[in-house]
Amino acid sequence: MLRLRTLGGLTLLVDGVSVTGALTQRRQLALLALLAVAREQGMSRDKILSYLWPERDTETARHILNQQLYSQRQSIGEELFVGRKTLRLNPTMFECDLWSVEEALRAGRLEAAVESYRGPFLDGFHLREAGEFEEWVDTQRRRLRREHLEALEQLSRAAESAGNLDDVLRWRRRAMETDPLDGTAALALARTLVRRNDRPAAIRELRDYATRVRTVLEVDPHPEVQRLLSELGRASGHP
Repeated sequence: MLRLRTLGGLTLLVDGVSVTGALTQRRQLALLALLAVAREQGMSRDKILSYLWPERDTETARHILNQQLYSQRQSIGEELFVGRKTLRLNPTMFECDLWSVEEALRAGRLEAAVESYRGPFLDGFHLREAGEFEEWVDTQRRRLRREHLEALEQLSRAAESAGNLDDVLRWRRRAMETDPLDGTAALALARTLVRRNDRPAAIRELRDYATRVRTVLEVDPHPEVQRLLSELGRASGHP
């Protein structure tokens, strides 16, 4: 059984060990990522060609794809793909972290879903001269991050309703780690810390957030962040 990791990077493993060789060439891995997202629906060969070899003429690109499929089959000794015009990953050969997240979300197992989310989709993975593939990655990355943040928000609200501030704080911190430039997440985290009577930590979080926004985005943080920071500073005697 092969395990494809798509969250926090792009890696193919067997028994927990990274695979090397023909299977892990960049476009080979990109093909696996495309089909992992497509799942049972699969993806047409023509669409795959447009993502992975847009600069090649159709016949050349088809030849390269056929060679890659053959190379992968020879490396493993099993059929990794099913279908002809439309390709799908062979579900008897693969596990994928993305599938674990999506299945947990569908089943309402939010904590399992957020624990399986190990970072941005295909983080740090790029293909040269493949603009449509890069756009596809950005779209999937935004979608998965949004779903992750929505799950964290639901977990935070459930913990809030149960009066469990420790869990509220845990999920608020995870949201802040997922999107360090999100002012709403920074405010929610700071207010949770205040409710736990930890004003110094709330001030540190807001100051760190303000510094990140000014450094990365070169703008001032939202006025509400600055207002709460001033309010907490006055209350602690350090405006």
